Amino acid sequence: MVNYEQLDTERSFERLKNEIEDRNSFIHLKGLFKLTKTERAWVDAVAVRDRHLEREVQEWISSRSSYAEIMDRYGAYDPTLQSREFPRHYPLRMVCGVGSACSGRNIFMFFPNALGLASTGEHDVFGLEFIDVWSNIFRRSVFECVKRTFAIDDQIRISLPLATNLERTIYLSSIFHEIGHRVGPYRISPSRWEGMNLTEFQTDVFGELATDSLLILNLKEFPEVAMFILTQRLFWFGRRGFLDNPLSANINNDNDAWIGAFLWNRLRKTVIGIRDGKLHLDTTQIESVFQSIVMEIDQLARATCSSANQKELVYQWMANQVPCSRGRFFLPEELRSVFEKCQDVPEVPHFQPMFLPSSSPQGAIA
Repeated sequence: MVNYEQLDTERSFERLKNEIEDRNSFIHLKGLFKLTKTERAWVDAVAVRDRHLEREVQEWISSRSSYAEIMDRYGAYDPTLQSREFPRHYPLRMVCGVGSACSGRNIFMFFPNALGLASTGEHDVFGLEFIDVWSNIFRRSVFECVKRTFAIDDQIRISLPLATNLERTIYLSSIFHEIGHRVGPYRISPSRWEGMNLTEFQTDVFGELATDSLLILNLKEFPEVAMFILTQRLFWFGRRGFLDNPLSANINNDNDAWIGAFLWNRLRKTVIGIRDGKLHLDTTQIESVFQSIVMEIDQLARATCSSANQKELVYQWMANQVPCSRGRFFLPEELRSVFEKCQDVPEVPHFQPMFLPSSSPQGAIA
């Protein structure tokens, strides 16, 4: 029996791939999509691939280092790295639309998974990074939290260079974030490490923690990347859900939120200090902290790999990192105090695409 819904989805996917490659085409996202922070939901949107930003970031890399040199660092960390090619990962700007891709909650879409399709090869696998959604999050939420919690000198050291290079930093980080998923024991591309048998939550926690740590260690010429990761982990992912649940926020069901609580504990008293009720930042300690994180989680992978009770051993390690009681994680007390100062800042700031549906180009939104 012919599955017409499956055929329609496959045709939509082929059309989408063609639109992404076409320099003169709008990208139409219409149908049910699974995004990173929402369940499968309706999207009816029009976007464009920002090729100017792609060129700008490539030039930025060359001005401070080189793509080959950075890839050599990833290869030195994991000599089994199979592909050094530039990821098929594209910066996207929302022109108009409605649905989960325009809600402000999601910053990334991965294909063909987003359509519920299985990949038939590398030509099918690509990602779309929502640059303007990210920018909105930082300008209306993250930077506002930095203002309320850090001392004035540290606000300037964090926000000024990052705000100046925000969209370049977002896209640069997303490129090497994807490369980070190709290396180490927590890699997912092109296949998972043999013998790794974690829960989905654990897999996501350690995969994201590993790739973020490698970003900071391997892109040393770009201090903006470290500021980007630290602030979004604490004030975007880590704080979400705090108003509804000030004891745990979302750390029991969102891997990114759990990482925020974990990083707070690791950074506290090394990178982050508290004096006179304000946070202070010691950037000289960042590299050593993230180097120790990579070494520790890699050792955890080696020690538990293929173990019959691997999930339990990894859970015990996690319970030793973030306050835990009766199988539930809780925010560190000091971090709760930090979040309390940001209660007037939206956890998910409203995002408005460039045009309203009624004024969309080419009558895209019917």
